Amino acid sequence: MFRVKYQRLPENLGELVPNELQEIRNDPWGRPYVYRPSRMNGAYEVLSYGADGKPGGGDDVSSLKGGDR
Repeated sequence: MFRVKYQRLPENLGELVPNELQEIRNDPWGRPYVYRPSRMNGAYEVLSYGADGKPGGGDDVSSLKGGDR
């Protein structure tokens, strides 16, 4: 909805509040989700670094298909 309305991806998840989302919650471990817009292909990634809070810790969760980054 945001992309249709503004012809761009949001710079951060906070731009989605309150129009597209009521709030942005933290991941299940209490940390903020990481948001990565891509200027090259118009895609984006939302991810959690899992229980250890570090990239590549083995339990990272990504919005990209199959967790590919």
